[in-house]
Amino acid sequence: MCNVDVMNIDEALPAGMYADVIIYSKGNVAALVVPKSAVVTSTERKYALVSKDGKILKTVVSNGNAGMDKIEIYGALKPVDTVIINANDEIKENKT
Repeated sequence: MCNVDVMNIDEALPAGMYADVIIYSKGNVAALVVPKSAVVTSTERKYALVSKDGKILKTVVSNGNAGMDKIEIYGALKPVDTVIINANDEIKENKT
């Protein structure tokens, strides 16, 4: 969240008024876009659960731009990786 000062010369905006603003961004081509529900934030880290070769792996990610229900993520992920959409902290890794 950020604050923005707006010139209000004609006093069309009441004092203390709040607004939701959507800023469109092209995003970053290096990021993967996933549903927000695919990113888990724990007390230790932020990660996505990836299914590879029948195993579930926690992959540490950082996030970029976010929209209503999608978010850009960065990390050791490839476009061909299968990310679990409804991830949560209850799903455990099974590396072996």
